Amino acid sequence: MAKIEQPQLKEVKAFLGDLQMSPRKVRLVTDLIKHKSVAEAIVQLQLISKKAAYPILKLVNSAVANASNNFKLNPALLVIKNITVDQGRATKRFKPRAQGRAMPIRHKISKVLVILVEDKTIKGKSLKPLPAVKSTEVEVHSEGDDRKDSHNRKPGATPQSELRPQAPKKAEVKRRLFNRKTNA
Repeated sequence: MAKIEQPQLKEVKAFLGDLQMSPRKVRLVTDLIKHKSVAEAIVQLQLISKKAAYPILKLVNSAVANASNNFKLNPALLVIKNITVDQGRATKRFKPRAQGRAMPIRHKISKVLVILVEDKTIKGKSLKPLPAVKSTEVEVHSEGDDRKDSHNRKPGATPQSELRPQAPKKAEVKRRLFNRKTNA
């Protein structure tokens, strides 16, 4: 039987040595961007509010720069093939406790490896940053202003009574309590 030869894909690697953060926390971020295109991953990392997102974003940008400069690959066609987070050597410190004892503290370190490949099937997307979101002004009235000065209100502004959540009806509360007791 003749073997079917797969075309050789160039893999571009970038490595982050000692990230002083727990690997468990870093994996929360890296699992979100695994197997996504680089453009999607960069947007995702810019919007995540985790502390590990910034170093991972720098690592992905470094891998894209390696791919475009060293291997002459198109950055718009790159996909994150794999991203792994391993634990490095933990630094040990000791915290004093009661009666002369000492409690060990382990500061964990992460090592991150990202592998990019060029995928010809995806359409080229630009790596532009997201546009700034314009804030809309909403005028908030005090409780007495709902009835008065309705003609002075800006168009599209809602009165304060509409912004407050409505209390549930008594029958609805009883039904919820009954369901909770019976585990239905």
